[in-house]
Amino acid sequence: MKKTISIFIVIGVLFSFLVGCNIQSKKPKEEGTSLEFIILDEDEVPEKLQQRIDQEKQKPFQLSFSDNKKVYIAIGYGEQSTGGYSIKVHGIEQQPDYIHVTTELIPPKKGETVTKVMTYPYIVIQMKDSQLPIKFETIS
Repeated sequence: MKKTISIFIVIGVLFSFLVGCNIQSKKPKEEGTSLEFIILDEDEVPEKLQQRIDQEKQKPFQLSFSDNKKVYIAIGYGEQSTGGYSIKVHGIEQQPDYIHVTTELIPPKKGETVTKVMTYPYIVIQMKDSQLPIKFETIS
């Protein structure tokens, strides 16, 4: 009986040790500081950036443009066969060494009436310039 109890104690200690090591080895997700931003209408986009968007829009693109006060971030999803697409900004966060921008292309809902022409969905975001590089993430 003492031998059985000792075996259970040893197994319990080993299990606790292994679980404890596993928990400590997991790196927590790096969370940044959410940043304020606005989404611009097409007529609010700086002319130089709009020209670049027009050149790049047929394929997916990620651009940024700074005037040393504000940074403009443009994200395009390339040519789509119909209208009805939208872009959702999931977040813009400042990490210690970069700005993290997360977006998603939202397709039209099934059964929704859409234009039957090629479209080029993109979004332009304006925010305070932090002079940090920008990393883009697309949720699919």
